[in-house]
Amino acid sequence: MTKPEPKPEGTPLPPGVPRPPTQADIDLISSQQGMVTDEWTGDPPPEPERPAG
Repeated sequence: MTKPEPKPEGTPLPPGVPRPPTQADIDLISSQQGMVTDEWTGDPPPEPERPAG
C-alpha cells in the first residue's frame, strides 16, 4: 500500500473525511472528561449556580 500524497493546506476534504476539531469541540470533550473524572473519584459534582431570588 502506498501512502496518499500530502495535499496542500486549504484543500477541501472529500466526503467521509472528518474535519479537524474546532475549539468548541475540544472544550465540550474536556468538560465531559471532567464529569467522568468526578464520577470515578467519587467527588460530588460541582453545585450549579442558582440565580439569587
